[in-house]
Amino acid sequence: TIVLWRSGFHGMGTAAFAFAVLESVSRLYLGVNYPTDVIVGAALGLLLGFMLTLVLTRLLSQIDFQPPKPARKQLKGRHSR
Repeated sequence: TIVLWRSGFHGMGTAAFAFAVLESVSRLYLGVNYPTDVIVGAALGLLLGFMLTLVLTRLLSQIDFQPPKPARKQLKGRHSR
């Protein structure tokens, strides 16, 4: 969720967060996990996602990484097949 949100995919990040909340509620409802398990798992996931994006951002900025530009659409001419 954090990786998607910080990467600029806010819609997908929101959907992933909603799915994670629904899944954790279902695990509590079914008695598969204790509430502390769900809270610690969510906190650990958020912390690791934040740390991952922080480390990758710093590493990519050190090597001056530029994401590739999307390919241009090729126009079909009269002689192309």
